[in-house]
Amino acid sequence: MHRYLDILHEEAATGLRDHPEIVAYHPRATVVIGRSNACEPDQRRALQGLNSRLSGITVMTFDQLLAQGERLIEMLSTEKGLVEEEAPGLEQLEEDDDYPF
Repeated sequence: MHRYLDILHEEAATGLRDHPEIVAYHPRATVVIGRSNACEPDQRRALQGLNSRLSGITVMTFDQLLAQGERLIEMLSTEKGLVEEEAPGLEQLEEDDDYPF
């Protein structure tokens, strides 16, 4: 993973070959492995210790990734609810716009 990040850093420092507008200054990598729903506390601490010693690389389990995604959805849903309370009718404007993504 370190070798991959080194090459990406070198290649993308001035823009990717096919997309020069995409520049990667400090690329990071995430490795998703295994399940943690049945992990012992010692195993969880070991994973935290590993992550604290890795630079630019995060190791996480599928369960942690799922929990992170669910938390993000929860935060975005709450944020959207706050926007709708502050500016009723805004959601209609957002639906009418053609977004490229």
